[in-house]
Amino acid sequence: MSEFYLFFQFESIWLFLPARYQIGRFSQLVFTTTDDGVSIRTLLDRVKGYAASLLVVKTSDGDVFGAFCSEDWAKRYEMKSELSFFGTGESFLFTCLPRSRVYPWVGWTSKVGDIPSTYQCLFMAANSSTIVIGGGGGGCGLRFNSDLSRGRSETCSTFENQPLCVAGDFLTSTLEVYGLMP
Repeated sequence: MSEFYLFFQFESIWLFLPARYQIGRFSQLVFTTTDDGVSIRTLLDRVKGYAASLLVVKTSDGDVFGAFCSEDWAKRYEMKSELSFFGTGESFLFTCLPRSRVYPWVGWTSKVGDIPSTYQCLFMAANSSTIVIGGGGGGCGLRFNSDLSRGRSETCSTFENQPLCVAGDFLTSTLEVYGLMP
């Protein structure tokens, strides 16, 4: 059984997923640092081909948080530069422990007629050495550099989130990635 089920149940955030994923309920654990190591390249290879993904991090301090990423990570190959943002406003960040909270895209929560800025539409980006989920305002909602053993969470304009863990910087105890298909 995965670490994910020991610390957090899918049902807690399932209602926040787009309806096509709630109905199909096809999810598969495609990557875990416990079995697959800490290589960003390996993670990106394993999640390729899934319409969306759910990343769940448990830190060495016991915090549990993550992100729903709304597009196939292979889309990064279609971008003009090596590290370009893509994805949709269906993406969101969440925390589970010590407190449960979902941070949807600001475009879903803004007033009617307000058009989100470019800096509020930085959903997901990756290359062989970096994964970023959420950006703008000088911070990244969730970021891994060089490998998956450590990361950082900051306030970002895309989700107007608080850092997902108290310290901001974290050591990864376990990272699990679920591939989703409608």
